Amino acid sequence: MDNSGIIFNAGINHSIVLSPKYTFEFGGFYLSDQPQGIITISPQSNIFAGIQRSFAQKRGTLRVSVSDIFKSQQWEKRTLFSNIDATFKNTWDSRQFRLTLSWKFGKQTITGERRRKNASEEEKNRIQMEGSRG
Repeated sequence: MDNSGIIFNAGINHSIVLSPKYTFEFGGFYLSDQPQGIITISPQSNIFAGIQRSFAQKRGTLRVSVSDIFKSQQWEKRTLFSNIDATFKNTWDSRQFRLTLSWKFGKQTITGERRRKNASEEEKNRIQMEGSRG
């Protein structure tokens, strides 16, 4: 049994800013057929897209998205071995629609870090002050 071959997997994600309040997102992945022992799994893919809008000084975000637009993320496995020729196919409604609301709570600005002196900086300052006196 020859179980050699190349498995190819690729994915991509893009985000396009349409305006200060709107962003369009899309992407997907592709996975080639996969020989695994006496079973070969057929290729799979998934394409998604969505749009989001920010509001309330960017504290809130509303997203609408759909995944697996073409319903191509289905499993099919085939066995060809000796006198066995079997195909198993799992199908389901893999397309998903999502509506998401996000809200950022709390303080939106971060104050600057407080500057602390360590012992070596204090010693350096003392030497510089003594050097300037004399």
